[in-house]
Amino acid sequence: MENGTNGSLNGEELHVSTLKTNERKDIVYLNTTRNKPEDASNIRKRQREGSIGSLDEKVSRNRRNSSSSSSTLSSGNGKKEVEYETDPAVLARRQKEIDYGKNTIGYDRYIHAVPKKERTAEHPKTPPKYAKYSRRGWDGMVKLWRKQLHFWDPPENSGSTSENESSLPP
Repeated sequence: MENGTNGSLNGEELHVSTLKTNERKDIVYLNTTRNKPEDASNIRKRQREGSIGSLDEKVSRNRRNSSSSSSTLSSGNGKKEVEYETDPAVLARRQKEIDYGKNTIGYDRYIHAVPKKERTAEHPKTPPKYAKYSRRGWDGMVKLWRKQLHFWDPPENSGSTSENESSLPP
């Protein structure tokens, strides 16, 4: 095995080891570090917020609306345009799903236990059938609503029916 320094690369010496095998030389590079700055203190780094040398000003960036985006925002005023579903087949299907959810014991227990004025955002809310939603979006809302209604289902223990109805969830 022969070791030595062969040539230079941008002022750096390149250390090369060569192996002689059957009159063939294989080159193995030992020092493969390239683009290493000679003086690392001159590297410009982004300063973190709150560090000693940082400015107290914050840079504000404005988002730009493009006409090609599929956003529901109108011309930059931040209000959503309300679209309504007009397809009778879609409305009938949605009403059927809502009726199916309202025809449960959990829904009956819920409306008797929590008056409308006392309902909060955590309580189940019937999805709005007239609002324009994709099929996947609507199905997701119905699924979430139905899962929330299951919280109000009677417990599944082997007690009598009158005990189950008297113990309502909070």
